[in-house]
Amino acid sequence: MEHEPIMTTVRDVIAEWARRDDVRLGSLPDGGYALADAILELILSAPESVRLELAAKLNPWRPISEAPKDGTKILTAIPWLPYAKPLFWAKYANDWRCPATENRDGPYEPTHWLPLPAPPSEDEL
Repeated sequence: MEHEPIMTTVRDVIAEWARRDDVRLGSLPDGGYALADAILELILSAPESVRLELAAKLNPWRPISEAPKDGTKILTAIPWLPYAKPLFWAKYANDWRCPATENRDGPYEPTHWLPLPAPPSEDEL
């Protein structure tokens, strides 16, 4: 039985990509790790603007200006809180509200957001 490759580092991910049949890089005696090291070296030596662009693409947090304002509950980052806070946009108040407290501990001024993860399935409960 074929198993999923274990990819614990960026280097592992790049090497696994290099070994794929559809990539057609030919024989890779070291399993693609020299290529992975070369790619990582290129990325790390790229101009800061390129590295920042890559970091932004890999960061799941989005600016709050892009958040849904249709009542959808989301996770938010609020500068004065040390944890992510679930909030929703309340059209009736023209403000971010906490679904649990209706702002007894607000007002909130989130800067970034993430969608809420899917709830566990029945099998996971």
